[in-house]
Amino acid sequence: MYRDKAKAIKGAWRIQEKTLFIVALCGGAIGIFIGSHLFRHKTQKKRFKYGIPLILLLQLIIVSAMFFYS
Repeated sequence: MYRDKAKAIKGAWRIQEKTLFIVALCGGAIGIFIGSHLFRHKTQKKRFKYGIPLILLLQLIIVSAMFFYS
């Protein structure tokens, strides 16, 4: 999120939103969630405002289920 924010400020080539969601789905949702709030980046976009916390919640449920039911 820091790199994308820096590129946005400079007007440079940006990281695609699709790529950020792929990273989130592969386990990086907590990092994207914290980074977006820490750097105030993409916090107003509905996809990120609701999508990333939903992915994070699902990942926490899956990890909890794996921990408690194994």
